[in-house]
Amino acid sequence: MSPVRPLILALGLAAVAGAAQAGDLDSCQSPELQPEARLAACNRVIRAMPEAPALAAAYLGRADTLQRLDKPSQALKDFEEALSLTPGDVEALNGRGLLRYERGEFERAMADFDLAIARAPQDADGFFNRALTFRAMDQTDKALTDYAKALALNPKLTAAYYNRALIRLDLGEPDAALTDLKEALALDAEDADHWAAQGDALAAKGEHEPALKAYERALSINAGHQWSLGGVAIVHQDREDWTAAARAFDAALKLAPKSPSLLNGRGQVWAAQGETAKAMADFDKALRIDPRHVQALWSRADAFYNQGAYAKAVKDYAAALKLAPGNVQLTVDLADAYAGALQDEDARRTYAEALKLDQGSVYALTRRGMFQWERENTDLALADFDRVIALDPDNTTVMLSRALVFVEQDRRIQRVFRNGVA
Repeated sequence: MSPVRPLILALGLAAVAGAAQAGDLDSCQSPELQPEARLAACNRVIRAMPEAPALAAAYLGRADTLQRLDKPSQALKDFEEALSLTPGDVEALNGRGLLRYERGEFERAMADFDLAIARAPQDADGFFNRALTFRAMDQTDKALTDYAKALALNPKLTAAYYNRALIRLDLGEPDAALTDLKEALALDAEDADHWAAQGDALAAKGEHEPALKAYERALSINAGHQWSLGGVAIVHQDREDWTAAARAFDAALKLAPKSPSLLNGRGQVWAAQGETAKAMADFDKALRIDPRHVQALWSRADAFYNQGAYAKAVKDYAAALKLAPGNVQLTVDLADAYAGALQDEDARRTYAEALKLDQGSVYALTRRGMFQWERENTDLALADFDRVIALDPDNTTVMLSRALVFVEQDRRIQRVFRNGVA
């Protein structure tokens, strides 16, 4: 929420009559007061029907209180009342916009924030709130622009540094994220989420020990911090320390037994250790909780593929890809599953779709090359392997595969020659 409005003096307490008590408007506008007491004060002011500015302030105070009491529908009505009394009020616009944002009404929220910014272009809150909405609408560049504007107006807006860091993590920019998190932690070092995000950024750089220290710092603030417990588990997973990873996932799942992400993570640990039944049990449970969980669908598809259950793998890969369209690796994995199921035309089509998404994908070219080689289309396999080596000259795996194709071609030529001589 935007900061508390300045108290209305000229039309404040002097305008409040009836059952309202001296100081009620102050209490109504005070977020430090217990919500129930604050709500009662707001109600007394509203029943007294003071003049418009004081009444609007009371509606705003009550709206904020109702939000804190998790009564968004009632809060929205009060924001509407405030705006009917003082049209264009910036705090009311930001408040209503945030409620609409939380309800997923992004276009309507954007309209409120646009108007708030137009009326108060020097107020960082409007830009910050609009950045939240842009991010929810997958308009990342616009979100980053608004966070920059918000921070230019208020360099101590901790949440803007933190939220921008999360975007930069999503974009695969851990160094930029760490720069923002350094600022966020300088302003608030007692927020466990800030330390957990730093752990994620360090883990993304492969700096496992510093990442673990960041997660441990978060856990020293909040021993039950699920994000950090999961982060510790993932670091151990990346280091292939399966025992430590399983222990960390177990600890996290005790606190959040219905977390599909944690169940998926533990399932991956079981799968890496060859504990297929345990892995499938975790994947299945994750998907019962959230049938649209992309990573769990992907993990279960991998497990089916590794068991040779290609038709089931196709079904799960396709379901995951429907939820995450445009994912090149997932598209390639679906093509591999089609190949395993001997659905060669579907495999060729899907490899082509992956390369249409990213014509320079080493993963897609490698997997298609392997498919062509298995189908004895050696010229096509060599064409894909040549492209991989041009993109990644140090790719020893593909170099070896290409060498084996050459050897195989040479043997075929020799067989033809011998058969011809005979």
